[in-house]
Amino acid sequence: MVKVDIISGFLGAGKTTLIQKLFKTKIANEKVALIENEFGEIGVDGAFLKNSGIEIKEINSGCICCSLVGNFEDALRELIDTYRPDRIIIEPSGVGKLSDIISAIKNSGLNLKLNVICTVVDGGKCKMYLNNFGEFYIDQIREANTILLSKTDKISEQKVIEACELIKTYNPTVTIITTPIFELDGEFLLENLEETVSLVDLLIEQVKNNPRSTLGLATGSSPIGTYQKIIEAYNNKEVSFKDVTTYNLDEYCGIDIEHPQSYYRFMHDNLFDHVDVKEQNVHIPSARGTKSEIQAQCNAYNEALKKASIDIQLLGIGGNGHIGFNEPGTSFEQETFVVTLAERTREDNKRFFNSIDEVPTHAVTMGIKNIMQAKSILMLISGKGKAETVVKLLSGEVTTDFPASILYRHEDVTIVVDEDAYSAMTKK
Repeated sequence: MVKVDIISGFLGAGKTTLIQKLFKTKIANEKVALIENEFGEIGVDGAFLKNSGIEIKEINSGCICCSLVGNFEDALRELIDTYRPDRIIIEPSGVGKLSDIISAIKNSGLNLKLNVICTVVDGGKCKMYLNNFGEFYIDQIREANTILLSKTDKISEQKVIEACELIKTYNPTVTIITTPIFELDGEFLLENLEETVSLVDLLIEQVKNNPRSTLGLATGSSPIGTYQKIIEAYNNKEVSFKDVTTYNLDEYCGIDIEHPQSYYRFMHDNLFDHVDVKEQNVHIPSARGTKSEIQAQCNAYNEALKKASIDIQLLGIGGNGHIGFNEPGTSFEQETFVVTLAERTREDNKRFFNSIDEVPTHAVTMGIKNIMQAKSILMLISGKGKAETVVKLLSGEVTTDFPASILYRHEDVTIVVDEDAYSAMTKK
């Protein structure tokens, strides 16, 4: 299988500088082909590349996206047949749609693996380009797994923060590198670009490999970007959920399922109503009625989980380390139960309600034991508000005082942390 790296960005952003840095890494020991298109002119130093043994394939039809189905796919096929490369690096023109290039690769029928999808964004021009180029620029941001924010040494820290906030508006889950490119080691760059994990890709790959997969799903602000990309993949006919079964982590007690902040409503608004999952395959804890009725519903949900086999469990994390609504002090052997929400949890969730008085005091949640029975666990952590939480999680100490620490005892866990959430670690 041939690796495909896409390094995208507008003219002058610095993508050529990035590519040249990458060519001085272990990539130099691979058989590499470069497809470059910048209005018919080779932008990367051709002599430098040839001396490095890099094959260059130029597309001369103005822009890759002008003839994606024909010229572009023909170029890929010719490269593979002629040079048998280990890796193909594509540097598209800034005015092309990154989503079209990604789709062309996925639908080419060739033995290709999308490896790196990086967009280089000029930190000083981000806002201007968003205003001037609209959808073309948004598409490059939205489709990237990693954003390299360039020229950050030439703008203020406040401008860097504003650029990151703009980018997160269109791609909440993207990894953003803000260190000036000239300060970055090529090997470090390559390692971080290749190790960027897309939760969307992992979830979609699971469903493609097993259309009858069982997924454990989460709510809150962290997974919204993931759900948006899943919907996009479904709309692009990349995946179907018609035979998928889902189990959600938790639900508030004391509010109707049609309440705008119920997790039933959240999941339908943000995912279920936009894909072909069958309602009878959707499972969300029931938490309505009297205390005894809620307990009976809780017990029934636990029995259903015992019969299920969750392939992938998606998790967020609370500021106090809770997973699901398993608050600090919860036993690692706890199964589905009615939990009294900690005051910190209620304060954290107050932003979703009109006041703290409206935030429910209780919820039904999968227990830690239920969560740990999933075959694979994916955790997404984002935002500066989770920075100290990340420090505690990565300390390695396993304690019921920090429920998420139990994940150290699971065999298959992937944790994706954005730069804001990781910021406190970089100061240590």
